[in-house]
Amino acid sequence: MTTVRYRIPREHGAYVVLIASWVFGVLYTHPTDTAGSALALTSALSIFLLQDPFKQFSRPKRGSNPFASTAALTLALLGAVSGTAMIARTPSVAMCVVPLTVIGALYFVMLRNKRSAIARSFVGFAGLTLLTPMTMLASGSAASLTALFLVWIFATLFFCTSIYCVAIRLSESGAMRNALLYHGIAFAIVSILVRSQLLPISAVWCMLVPLVRFVLIVFTRERYTRLPIKYIGIQETIVALLALGLTIVIR
Repeated sequence: MTTVRYRIPREHGAYVVLIASWVFGVLYTHPTDTAGSALALTSALSIFLLQDPFKQFSRPKRGSNPFASTAALTLALLGAVSGTAMIARTPSVAMCVVPLTVIGALYFVMLRNKRSAIARSFVGFAGLTLLTPMTMLASGSAASLTALFLVWIFATLFFCTSIYCVAIRLSESGAMRNALLYHGIAFAIVSILVRSQLLPISAVWCMLVPLVRFVLIVFTRERYTRLPIKYIGIQETIVALLALGLTIVIR
């Protein structure tokens, strides 16, 4: 059986979503259990870095084994050990296993069946942003299950705004209309949750950041569609950093 060479994922935007989701989880927990949050990041990053073997596994080649490389086996072991240690320290973290498994299975099926890139991105981002409530639990947060769920919804709504901006850059049919609808609905949902005191006030300020970015895209659309993709990734990083900064400043 042939060993398939391991490749590091190059989706820069996904790295931003993963790390920023972890930072959101740390910021929403006071005080923070440093060891617990470190275990959460280690386990999540290890699983994320295994996506290439999983993608190859979804489209298997005769006589190949994508999990036989040293790098893949090391990452799998690191993810299993850190995840087990995290659950042993904070058993409540185990409740994240079910949604993570469901999302992972759904993403695997969508990848294998070559479903819509936008739908697949939604599912993928939902899996990455699950790190926010998981980090809160691992860090010792006393938040209720409802609060954890709503924080996850907020993080997912926030980061999924980038999906539609990328669609505009790629000049996909109806991208501008879809982006307008999504940004409006996402901002309205977060505003209602903040108004109902179900999310911190910083959440609505964070949602203003991608909204302002979208308005700028509307007025510079022709130039935006000519930007190299790497610059779109830089913009996403700036948006995430601004949102994290607002979360730190606005309590």
